Amino acid sequence: MISDNILIAYELTHYLLNKREGELGYAALKLDMSKVYDRVEWCFLEKMMRRLGFHDSWIGLIMECVSTVKYRVKVNGDLSNIFVLQQGLR
Repeated sequence: MISDNILIAYELTHYLLNKREGELGYAALKLDMSKVYDRVEWCFLEKMMRRLGFHDSWIGLIMECVSTVKYRVKVNGDLSNIFVLQQGLR
């Protein structure tokens, strides 16, 4: 279940941030194990909302939220350059 994965990720991150003893280092690695059917293309999302009869202003608001998100990756405390997704949601 997705909620189990979120809980495990939170607990692991909490442990790594609060580790205070010992010389042995730890690392976390998140692997993307999703399948092809786990992706929703933006154009499909918009077409489905139109087909289901959502108001244009609502569709515009949702599409703005999902298509303008910017990401950064933190590695060893340093943030990467900003990157933007181009295709869809996971």
